[in-house]
Amino acid sequence: MDKVEQMVHEIQALSPSELAAFRKWFHEFDASEHEAWGKFAARQLEEAYGKKEPDYSPQLIKEPNPEYKL
Repeated sequence: MDKVEQMVHEIQALSPSELAAFRKWFHEFDASEHEAWGKFAARQLEEAYGKKEPDYSPQLIKEPNPEYKL
């Protein structure tokens, strides 16, 4: 039995109150992971397109995208 199968077996054996506590913990754990990834993505975007990024004028465009619409 691998770890995941063992965890499934253990979770299925929980009482209703234990299962509720586990669900609460897992929801908080999952939310914190999601928040951490969101902050990481925001930092990466800020680095890529932040205040240090120069403004590009239309004159610098060498080949316009004919499919671009405002």
